Amino acid sequence: MRIAIRAPNWLGDAVMSLPAVRDLRATFPEAGIDCYASAAAAEIYARGVSDVNVVSLPSGRGTAFRRVVPMLLRGRYDLGVILPPSFSSALLFALGGVRNRIGYRSDARAPLLTVGVERARRGSVHLAEEFRHLCRLAAERQGRTLANGDASEAFAISDGERERVAGLLSGRTRPWVALAPGAIYGRTKRWPASRFADLAARLQERHAAEIVLTGSARDREACHAVEAAMTASVVNLAGRTDVGTAAALLAEMDLVVSNDSGAMHLAAAVGAPVVAIFGSTNSDWTSPIGSRVRIVRREEPCAPCYADDCEIGIVCLERITSDEVYSACRPFLDPE
Repeated sequence: MRIAIRAPNWLGDAVMSLPAVRDLRATFPEAGIDCYASAAAAEIYARGVSDVNVVSLPSGRGTAFRRVVPMLLRGRYDLGVILPPSFSSALLFALGGVRNRIGYRSDARAPLLTVGVERARRGSVHLAEEFRHLCRLAAERQGRTLANGDASEAFAISDGERERVAGLLSGRTRPWVALAPGAIYGRTKRWPASRFADLAARLQERHAAEIVLTGSARDREACHAVEAAMTASVVNLAGRTDVGTAAALLAEMDLVVSNDSGAMHLAAAVGAPVVAIFGSTNSDWTSPIGSRVRIVRREEPCAPCYADDCEIGIVCLERITSDEVYSACRPFLDPE
C-alpha cells in the first residue's frame, strides 16, 4: 500500500500535525508513506516522525506542479491525506492521480476530494485534533481504526547541533531563558518589545537568568527592538540558527517565552518549558502541545479576531502586563 500526505506549510502547523502522522504510521505499518512538504515542514517531518519518506516541495506553485505531479503519478498512491485547507494542495493530489483523497471541503475544493468533510468552527477543537480527524477518516476508508502512534517519539537533534549550541552559549551560566518576540503573521501576534525587555530585566535581576533572543532571519527586527530596550546584555541569536540548531538551542533552555509562533511550537516539541503569549489568535485552537506549557492571554470581547492588523491598538496584547507573564514564568524557575 502507498500513502501520500500533503503536510501543512507553516512550521508550527507541521509540529501540530506530527501526532496525526504518527497515528497514521502506526495504523499502516506495512505501507510506504511519502510526506510532501514545504521546506520548513519537511525539516519538521524528517526530525519528528520515523519511518516515513519526506519529499521537500520546490518553491513556486508552477514549479511545484510541474515537478511533483509526475512524482505523484509514478507513486501510484492508494490513499492521500491533504492536511492544508488550500485549493492548490487538493488540486496537486488530484492531478497526481492519488486514488482516495481525504481533506476538508474548504476553498471550493470539494470536487477534488474523494472524501471531503466540513471543518469544525475555528477554535472549537485543537488543530492537532483536526489533523487527527482527517487521518481517522483515511483509516476508515481502508477499513481500519486509527491507532495511537508513539507519543513519546523524540524530536531528532544531532550531536553536531548540540555542540554548536554549546559553543554559542559557552561561558554563560544557568538558568537560560529564551525569548522569541517575533511572529511572521504580523504585529497582532507580537507582545510589545518593551514588555519583553521589562520581563527580561526581572528575570535577570531575580533569577540571574541569561537571556537569549531567538528567531529566524525574519525575526531580527523584533529581536533587535527588545535588545535596544534593555540595559543589560543579552545573547541575540536571531537569524543565526537553522531549524536543527534552533531545536537544539530551545531544548537546552530552562524556559522559553514566546509569542504564538513557530518557535513556540518547536520549543514544546523538544520538551522545553514554554510560556506562550496569545493575542489575536486562539490558544484553544493552536496552543503548543506539551505538559510543560502555560498560556497567557486576555479574554477581550474582540479576541480572537485572527486579523493581521488592528484599528483599536491591539488591546488583546497591550493589556497583558509584564507582571502577568512573569507570574507564569516563575513556577518554572522557582519550583516548589
